[in-house]
Amino acid sequence: MTTLHADTGGSVSIDADGHSAEREFIVDDVSGDAAQRLYNALVSGGIPQYGESHPNLPGAQVTSISASPIENSAGQVKITVQYGAPTPEEQAPEETPESAILTISAGTTETTTQKNKDGEALIASITFSDGTTEDRQLVEATVLIPSLTLQFQRKERNNPIWQAIGCTGAVNSQSIGVFAAGTLLCTEIEGTTDDGGRSYNVSYVFQHNPASWKAVLTYVDKDTDKTHADVNLSTGNGVLIADVYPEADFSRLNLDFSFAQWANRF
Repeated sequence: MTTLHADTGGSVSIDADGHSAEREFIVDDVSGDAAQRLYNALVSGGIPQYGESHPNLPGAQVTSISASPIENSAGQVKITVQYGAPTPEEQAPEETPESAILTISAGTTETTTQKNKDGEALIASITFSDGTTEDRQLVEATVLIPSLTLQFQRKERNNPIWQAIGCTGAVNSQSIGVFAAGTLLCTEIEGTTDDGGRSYNVSYVFQHNPASWKAVLTYVDKDTDKTHADVNLSTGNGVLIADVYPEADFSRLNLDFSFAQWANRF
């Protein structure tokens, strides 16, 4: 019968990827030939197994275990256990908000607007050569607006096909976390399996629009093919605000849109 002789300590480090550690164990009384002794020591009681969490370091789990014989010893084997922050492929399937890896990216997207920064209509005026004036032309400006993208990655037990069908191309039907209803658009849900369907590496991508994903349409003057001069953005005259994306309940995805777990780390 194998006996866990000692946990000889090891090392701990912290870098940009999080906590990592190494622990070493000595196992006594390991039976069998050379190859069998190494395997028997790896699976003996008390040795951390692949995917187990470190007893003290948050976010670190066993990423590799190796066994090597101890020279000039009678049935002793040294076990080296490596801990680190798992990639989505290394994670055990766990569909909890805490198990997802979050990537945030921000950039700009080109669009047009008929309002200034204070929400007031952009009105152009002109004096013609005959001295008459016109100051009721609603005009458009091309602007770059902030675009925030969220990507969650997680290893899950189930095929994400039904989540993909129900949520991709939809906006959040109700407020979720720090985001108001209608401001998150699910642009992609992708799942890949490398173990014959026993688990899936799933990626969820969302794009945020703080002004909501509703379409703002204005009445067009048939003579000029431009927004009609009588359109009034403040009163809504000649303006149609329409829901053009279907809605879905994103809470079914079990993701942390409140960022609570990340906020607690600082």
